[in-house]
Amino acid sequence: MIGRLHSFRASLGIRTQIIVLLVGTQVLAHAVTLGFMLHLSSEPDRRSEVIRDLSDPMLVALQLVDDGAPGFERLVQIDPRFSLAASAPDGAPLPEVDRLIAQTIPTGIADTVIPFTLAEDAGWPPAPRVQPFGLASPLADGRWLVFTPQPDLIARTMPRVASLLALSLLALPLMLLSIWAGGWLVAPIVRLSAATNTFARDISAPSIPEEGALEVRQAIIAFNKMQQELRQLIDDRSRTLASISHDMRTPLTRLRLRLETIDLAGEGHAFERDLSTLEKMIDDALSFMRSAHHTVSLERTDLTALCQTVVDGFLDQGHRVSLLRSDRVVVCCDITLTMRVLDNLLSNAAKHAGEATVIVGTDVASGRAKVVIADKGPGIPQDLMAFVQQPFNRLPAVASGDNADKGGFGLGLAIAGELMTRQSGSLELSANAPNGLKATLTFAPEGAPA
Repeated sequence: MIGRLHSFRASLGIRTQIIVLLVGTQVLAHAVTLGFMLHLSSEPDRRSEVIRDLSDPMLVALQLVDDGAPGFERLVQIDPRFSLAASAPDGAPLPEVDRLIAQTIPTGIADTVIPFTLAEDAGWPPAPRVQPFGLASPLADGRWLVFTPQPDLIARTMPRVASLLALSLLALPLMLLSIWAGGWLVAPIVRLSAATNTFARDISAPSIPEEGALEVRQAIIAFNKMQQELRQLIDDRSRTLASISHDMRTPLTRLRLRLETIDLAGEGHAFERDLSTLEKMIDDALSFMRSAHHTVSLERTDLTALCQTVVDGFLDQGHRVSLLRSDRVVVCCDITLTMRVLDNLLSNAAKHAGEATVIVGTDVASGRAKVVIADKGPGIPQDLMAFVQQPFNRLPAVASGDNADKGGFGLGLAIAGELMTRQSGSLELSANAPNGLKATLTFAPEGAPA
């Protein structure tokens, strides 16, 4: 149960969690207040409180009468709750009230106090289990001292239904304020989260405004600084490699020209092959560096048609490549980057396996579009699949011997993985039983943020 609760919480964003916390606190506070009000108005002990409130002023008046104080007549004149009557008030007997009066008023006085019922519309505040009543006591001159309680004005003008309505109206703006406060508090964190995703795809993404609470501002400042330093590091590396590559092309060109004018008696092909290897190494390095600087431009694309275009290009070159037809699959992707990924993977399959099959479809569980490029070549050992996806890493069997030229320089899979990551997608390698390799491209959902 606790594990499910943690999983549910982890599935909610921080904005939702804070709003739920604030709104839940308000709801709980109002529920406790409402429950307390209902409890006070419905518990049996409420009768004792009402009787005590009525008995106290009656006890004071009777003590004034017993003491013969002149203030008694004045009390009757100024306090509208007291009156003098020629006879006892009419009313049904209230034995329960009699018992409670005996517990509240001293015995000598309680024996002379008689409760009497009041009409239901006497204005008393609604209180279940409390029968409206007054108190009366005979005086020595034959008259009766009558105490009729006055209803509370607030309780009269605000009955229970109105009280609940007022409480609800008070809770509504507090909940709205909580929702606004939750959104305002987490807005900088949401921007920081979005900026990290954007920076993973676009190295030139703008810095984040330094707003929010102190801790959030400190995190944003650190992120902006890291972003600037990484951008500077990549720019410096790119300029260095581009400069080296440019400087190397000039002597390579001179070597090629001299090679054409020199008779090396059969060694010319070996020199030509070495020069071509160096040029390809430079081209691959520059291509890898350019992949980090390409601005991603996502657009809705028919993935099946895009794969058909790439496959047709390989068929025109004489490669054995086929596409398994499927329904139209639409994704948001960068067309240029996706075509480069497909070209790299199909080139590897054609080079090492001599054939490849492209399958386009949609994963039923996640709803994400996928492209599978499967071949029946020698494949890659399971424990080396992560290794070969790193730049300049090649399989030992390919990096040496006669296969060195055929294997490239270990950048094809690294470039493909980088280009898919920049589109919020992924590249995954797996075995194609009984032999061969499967490269699975998974694309971001169509509505995913760029």
